[in-house]
Amino acid sequence: MQATIKDTGATAYFASISQVLSQAQQPGTKIPDIEVLAYCYAAVVSNLEMAVIQNQHAEIFNLVKSVLLGPEASDYTSKYGLIALQFLLHSKTQAQWQAGGGDAETEHATHLLLSFLVDPKKKKSQKQAVKSICLMLKNRNIDKQPILTK
Repeated sequence: MQATIKDTGATAYFASISQVLSQAQQPGTKIPDIEVLAYCYAAVVSNLEMAVIQNQHAEIFNLVKSVLLGPEASDYTSKYGLIALQFLLHSKTQAQWQAGGGDAETEHATHLLLSFLVDPKKKKSQKQAVKSICLMLKNRNIDKQPILTK
């Protein structure tokens, strides 16, 4: 008889929460409190290895953009979405940060993050956007100027 192995690492939690958040996009689907899921998602993404984030970048960006930062998202849901977006942007390479030659996802994610700086309706999200941008710029290993000044 073989024992069942339970994967309790960040990658397993990421897969589970991503699946639940994906279901949130389907009309009529009942899910747990979205703010709780957003908090858990941001916490799990922040614990993933950069290689996993790079591998899953499209799924992360799609969920963050459409569910956590969508027009119906609460201030807290958006705050946690911005944290996940911060880690997604942190995983990008120098080539992805190049204006014109970089990738569209990096540019779109950056503009999405910057858009929360001027959103007066979501104070908590606005504060998180300031923190995320400061942390992003603090990482001097990659020059982010090309996209930020485009």
